[in-house]
Amino acid sequence: ALRKGSAVDRVRDVNVRVKGAPSDGELLLVGSAKELGSWQPERAVHLDKERHIISLPRGAALSYKLALRKNDGSVIWESGDNRTLFVDYAPGPKAMTLTWRK
Repeated sequence: ALRKGSAVDRVRDVNVRVKGAPSDGELLLVGSAKELGSWQPERAVHLDKERHIISLPRGAALSYKLALRKNDGSVIWESGDNRTLFVDYAPGPKAMTLTWRK
């Protein structure tokens, strides 16, 4: 049984799937939290093409975007406004399916 306030209780796994991402580079999830690289692509979460699990702090309200690091090292950001995520306190993992915005 988990104790309230335990390290495991303070984080929630988020299962991220991305559809329609370009295949000519490394897919990144970059955002406002340190777990997402603090808006620095070189510190971002590197996403698998199919699915990726990230542990994020419960109660966190995050801004983020998808980005692509091309083979030459340049970074391309998806279009549109920043996305937002609230990591709620529900039990179990949170599922998120994102579509790359051209």
